[in-house]
Amino acid sequence: MVRCITSRETLIQKLVVGAMVGLAAGLSVAVQAASAADSTRESCSRQEEAANKKIVMKALTSPQDYANLSHPDYIQHEPAASRFSQINHLHGKQSMDKLIEVMGKLGASGPPPTFLAKRTLMVAECDLVMALRQVEEPDPQNPGKTYTAFGFEMFRIKDGKLYEHWDDDRISNPPQAYLTAPIKDLKLAH
Repeated sequence: MVRCITSRETLIQKLVVGAMVGLAAGLSVAVQAASAADSTRESCSRQEEAANKKIVMKALTSPQDYANLSHPDYIQHEPAASRFSQINHLHGKQSMDKLIEVMGKLGASGPPPTFLAKRTLMVAECDLVMALRQVEEPDPQNPGKTYTAFGFEMFRIKDGKLYEHWDDDRISNPPQAYLTAPIKDLKLAH
């Protein structure tokens, strides 16, 4: 049975394709940015790629899974998390664990329910896995309405753990409290 594709579906498909082309370019840059001493793998099996996708999907569903699946030498390229690490002189998994703890004490309970949207696409190239999310965001110019946006998370997997992370996040203006002072100076719930 042939199904007609509506103009809205066609537009969504074009947007996803456009986003994927842009993100593929980002994937190429990220591969080049991976540390030379520990560069990404050249080849692997589809089973390895599928396993790596499962690791990322599990990590993105809860902060505790993210923490448990982080490699001891975890490298974070997301600007806010990197800033948190710098302010607090933390590195690797220790930094990610502490960030998750602080965010929880400040009332953040992890990714919002819409984080892994109904239209999430996972793409793997050996040890690199990218999740492309289509989300609906509140429209600041039209209260009560939303607009469609795309975001991505990309990870390098090493030894079955999240080893390196890139995404499209930015530091908010004004920045979150945990990005303005060391942990010892924050007023955290106990």
